[in-house]
Amino acid sequence: MRLLAPLALLAAVACAEGTPQVRGSTRTLPTYEGQAAELFDDGIEPVAVGFQAEVRRPGAPLRDRTQSADSVTRVRVVTVTSGEQDGRSWQLGMRVVERLAGGDPGDLLALQIRLSDPAAGVLRAREGRLVGSTFVLFLREFAGPAGDGGAPSPQTHFHVSADTKATLDAVHEAALLGEVR
Repeated sequence: MRLLAPLALLAAVACAEGTPQVRGSTRTLPTYEGQAAELFDDGIEPVAVGFQAEVRRPGAPLRDRTQSADSVTRVRVVTVTSGEQDGRSWQLGMRVVERLAGGDPGDLLALQIRLSDPAAGVLRAREGRLVGSTFVLFLREFAGPAGDGGAPSPQTHFHVSADTKATLDAVHEAALLGEVR
């Protein structure tokens, strides 16, 4: 997955003694594996787009996702563009409605989703009906593979949840708990 928009919190990555860091920052980027890959799975929850599922109160994964995200925002989909580069892909253009936790990602975001990404099934089924929908978007930057010059390049991964009162309440609670730690 690629994030294709001006994101203030996402900067270029430099390599200092083999440790990936955001340029101009001392922040070390984590690797995309284990629990982090589960939390930021490049997926869209089916219930977020109207597929019926068992209704459960948001729990530990949402709390962990909120507390480890670089940015958590409510977004509105403004465009859905499909393309045929390297197989089928989509670009979701989104406008930030409200910043809920973490850094400010800017006003406009664009997620590039490939056919192999977990969100592809939802996009195939609901592509034309997503414009105007609102969601809760969790973003996290990870160390990616080495780019030109041998330095790792950052990769942004995401998770999209339903924009419901229960989700928003759980995000606010998790953000407050994270501040208390």
